[in-house]
Amino acid sequence: MTIARSTIVGFVLAGVLPLMFIIYGFYRLRRIHKFPIISVVLGFAVYFLSGQILTSVSYSLLTEIPAVNAFLTSPDHLVIYYLVISLLPALFLAPIAYLFLKWIRRGKWTVYDAIASGISYWIYNAASLAYGYANEARIAKMVNDGTVYSLVNETVTREEIDDYLAIMQTADIWQCLLEILNFVLIALTVVLIFVLVYHGMKRGRFVFALYGMAIQFAVLFTSDYFSLVLPTWGYAIVLFLDIAAVAGGLYLYFRWYNNQRMLLTQQRKEFKARKHAEYLEKIAAKEAADREAKEAAARLAENSATVAENTADNQGDL
Repeated sequence: MTIARSTIVGFVLAGVLPLMFIIYGFYRLRRIHKFPIISVVLGFAVYFLSGQILTSVSYSLLTEIPAVNAFLTSPDHLVIYYLVISLLPALFLAPIAYLFLKWIRRGKWTVYDAIASGISYWIYNAASLAYGYANEARIAKMVNDGTVYSLVNETVTREEIDDYLAIMQTADIWQCLLEILNFVLIALTVVLIFVLVYHGMKRGRFVFALYGMAIQFAVLFTSDYFSLVLPTWGYAIVLFLDIAAVAGGLYLYFRWYNNQRMLLTQQRKEFKARKHAEYLEKIAAKEAADREAKEAAARLAENSATVAENTADNQGDL
C-alpha cells in the first residue's frame, strides 16, 4: 500500500495555505489600519459562541428527538439534512456579531476592525486544519516508508489503522485543493458578514444582520450539499462561482464605501470653504464699516474745522 506523492503534497498545501491566508490577511490589513486586539478577541468569541456552542447545542437538541433524528439521517431526506445544518450556523453568527459590535467599544469600531474580527473568526479552524493535515501527511509518509504499523499501541489497533488507511487512499490532490477553495470561500463569507453587520450596527439597522444570515446559509448549503451530489469538476465550478459572488459583494461594498468617504470628504471641504468665505465676507464688511466710520469722522472733523474757521473770520470782521 502506497500513498501518491501528489496526495501528500495536497495534504501539505491544505494544511499550510489556509493558515497562510489568515496571516497574509492580517498583514495586509495591518498596513491599512492598526486594528485593536479586542477585534481579534471578538472574532474568537463569536466563533466559539455561535459556531461551537450554540450551533452544536441546537443540533444536539434536535437529534435528541428520535423522530427528528430518524428523519434527518434518512438518505431520502439528504437535501433537508443539509438545509438544517446550513441554517443552524447562519442563525447565530450574524446576530451575535451584531450584538457584540454594538455592546463592545460602542461607537469606536471601524470597518477595518470588523474585517479583523472576520479574519480572526477562522484562526482556530485554520490551525486545526494545519494540525490535521500535517498528521495525515506524516502518516502517508510512514505508509510509503512501511513504518505505519509502528503506531499500534494500547489505544490504537491494527484494524483501526487499516480502516483509516482505506479512507486515506480515496483522497487525492484535487480534493485537497477543493478543501482550500472551500476554506477561502467560507473565510471571505465571514468577512463579508462582519462588514454587513458593522454597516447595520453603525446605522442601527438589524436588517443587515438578516442579510448576513441569508448569505451564510446560501454559501454553506451550496458548498456542503453540492460536494456530495456533483463530481469534482462540477463542485469546483460551484466553489468558484460562490467565491466570485462573495468577492464581488465585498468589492461593491468597498467601492460604495470609498465613494461615500470621498463624497463626505468633499462635503467637508465645501463646508470649510463656505465657512471660510463667510468669515472673509464678515472681515471685509467690518473693514469697510471701519473705513466708512473713519471717513465720516474725518469729514466731521473737517467740517468742524471749517465752521470754526468761518466763525473766527466773522468775529474778526465784527
